[in-house]
Amino acid sequence: MRKPALLFALSLLLLIANGCSIPVWTSGEVPFVPTPVDVIDRMLEMAQVKSGDVIYDIGSGDGRIIIQGAKKYGVKGVGIEIDPDLVQKARDNAFKKLTIWSNFVPRTRSQPMSLQPAS
Repeated sequence: MRKPALLFALSLLLLIANGCSIPVWTSGEVPFVPTPVDVIDRMLEMAQVKSGDVIYDIGSGDGRIIIQGAKKYGVKGVGIEIDPDLVQKARDNAFKKLTIWSNFVPRTRSQPMSLQPAS
């Protein structure tokens, strides 16, 4: 009985030590898996974002990708999320961490949205 618990604990420690995120279940339909900041930085670097760009994050969760992009590169962003609790968390995070414009939009799967302003 102790061996499965020990294996589970070691697996969990291994995941955390490797920078993997653990899913967090909110009231929404799918788990929220936070992206580590170093991964976000690398993604933004690879995308070659620059000031004046508009980035869209579909499934934006707590808004960390857009917030990091705004803080580090001065981009504008739109986060699209179906979980209303995460939309509110993203708005709260943006309010606390940004003086730059960002927008987090609650959307359902049936609501179309144009992504034309994306750069």
